[in-house]
Amino acid sequence: MKKTLLIVTHHPLPETSGSSMRTMHFVRFFAKLGPVDLAYSFGQPPQDGQESPFRSEIRIDFREEERFARRFVNGVVRRRPMPVYSYTEETIDRLRALFRAESYDYVLVRSVYPSGALFDLPKEARPRTIFDLDDSLSDSLYQHFLTGVSGPRRWLLDLNRVLLRRHEARSAARAGVCLICNLSDTEKMTTSSGHPPVLVPNVFSPTRSRASTSATLGFENPDELLFVGTLSYRPNEEGLRWFMASILPRFLLEYPEATLTVVGRSPSSDLAALCDATPGVKLHADVDDVLAYYSRCRAVVVPLRAGGGTRVKILESVFAERPVIATSVGADGLEFRDGRELLLFETAEQFVEAYGRLSSKPIYDGLVDSARLVFDERYSPDVFDGIMTSVLSRMDR
Repeated sequence: MKKTLLIVTHHPLPETSGSSMRTMHFVRFFAKLGPVDLAYSFGQPPQDGQESPFRSEIRIDFREEERFARRFVNGVVRRRPMPVYSYTEETIDRLRALFRAESYDYVLVRSVYPSGALFDLPKEARPRTIFDLDDSLSDSLYQHFLTGVSGPRRWLLDLNRVLLRRHEARSAARAGVCLICNLSDTEKMTTSSGHPPVLVPNVFSPTRSRASTSATLGFENPDELLFVGTLSYRPNEEGLRWFMASILPRFLLEYPEATLTVVGRSPSSDLAALCDATPGVKLHADVDDVLAYYSRCRAVVVPLRAGGGTRVKILESVFAERPVIATSVGADGLEFRDGRELLLFETAEQFVEAYGRLSSKPIYDGLVDSARLVFDERYSPDVFDGIMTSVLSRMDR
């Protein structure tokens, strides 16, 4: 029996975001080997009587610095650049004592945010730690820190970006193994850390049968586009705003009866008001069943212009048998080809042209069927479990 400690930022239940879905894939995998303990900083365990998959759950605290300059200086001194958490001494002592008391076989640190724990655990934990770099925050994701910032603060943030990139490399080298979910991160992390990371792609675990998600064939549906995403995640919000401002008006000229359905969690009041004021847009916030909205749409749009990792929403769309029209950034990291498994666009004209191709049933069905084949081959839970089994066999040698 193997014991695992999982260190995360947010409690992964309920499974409502791409990040929590990836975390729970790890949980389900390690739970087959033995008990899994959870250390988290935000959120609350479900209160609906759902049985917890964790043997124990502990809340871990980080140092809260309110002023930007102080956070930056302390980050430099402690070598924890923003937004990496710097844990309190009490938390560090607690994690070390927990590790030594339980003699964990594996410690999984999920994402860059809690990666400071890789340096706070006792030295003997190093060979047993797994660092999951699902989103490289120092790449395009970092841009949201720079939005509207100028002067000395901008200079400090640019310097912090350099420190963050170094921290990601140090974390990858510190762990027993580093995991990534985006193929494009492989070369960068190999070069900076000195040893290659392991590609463990995001996958999608179907919770319903294919028939139940496709109440009607998507080709027969009216001209309804669907956007799905956590709207408190800056790249999702910015991508949606860009699509509504730059793409949707041109699309509605060609398809005046068309609609854009936005299904998202935690939208700001400003974004909700914008959706309400934009012709053809309907926002559904914090819904219980996202898959139900796929049955009514004709195609799914993924208009991201920044971000990291890979889009679980695309895998969800493939499972729901709906074609995807995405920007190159939105589709980054997935082995889906333009014109074969999805359609790419960067401009309004390209989007209208791509959508027009869906008027052909052979093209529509071909995209759906081809994407499903790639899904089954590369992005199923069985693929995830197979890769992780290989990872652990290497660690246990």
